[in-house]
Amino acid sequence: MGKRILVVDDDENILKLQRTILEQKGFSITTAGGGKEAIDILDREAFDLVLLDVMMPEIDGFAVCRHIKENPASPSCP
Repeated sequence: MGKRILVVDDDENILKLQRTILEQKGFSITTAGGGKEAIDILDREAFDLVLLDVMMPEIDGFAVCRHIKENPASPSCP
């Protein structure tokens, strides 16, 4: 498989659409249904790219982005 991408969105239809398109392009996709789930995944796995929805309940995309940048294992992950 290709580069690993984490797609984070609270809309299941968006997640399915992005997964389908990106997998067809050869990327390896992991999805998270919200910010908390994304942080849990990011604490266990490394990704080449994270695609974040900004407006999500509980933990928004900006907070997830800050978590990525503060994590010594992934500060350069776009």
